[in-house]
This record gives sequence, C-alpha cells and structure tokens, in this order.
Amino acid sequence: MPSRIKERIKMRTEVNEIGTKKIQKIKQKACSLKKKIDRLLVRLPKKRSEKIQISSIRNEIRDLQLIPQKYKRFLKATMNNFMHMN
Repeated sequence: MPSRIKERIKMRTEVNEIGTKKIQKIKQKACSLKKKIDRLLVRLPKKRSEKIQISSIRNEIRDLQLIPQKYKRFLKATMNNFMHMN
C-alpha cells in the first residue's frame, strides 16, 4: 500500500513538473509575441508620418507645377485683353 501511494505522489510530481514546463514555454512564447507586436506598433507611427511627409511633398510639387500654368493663363488672358483693346 505505501508503495502505491509513493508511486502516485511521484506521478503527480512528474505531471506537475511537465505542466509547469509547458506553462513556462507558453509564457515565453507569449512574451516574445508581445515584444514583436510592440515593435510593430512602434513602426506604425513612423510609417504614418513618412506617408504624411511624402504626400505633403507631392502636394508642394503639384503646386509648383501649377504655378507656370497659372502664369500662362494670366499671360493669355492679358494678351487677349490687349488684343481686344486695339
């Protein structure tokens, strides 16, 4: 009888050790995943700010390209007005 109790106790301790090892592995995996997610979250604002900067630069370039067209229109309008005056 006492040997059976010892065997049961021994089996329980083995099962508990296996369970604690698995729990530790799961916790480690969860921790590493959390770190990866944190890194990705840190990158998001950087990418957003880069996209905003790129779009603002594009807008400025478009504005600069439109300026000569505005001058051309102005010159055409003034030339037409001048021609109609004569």
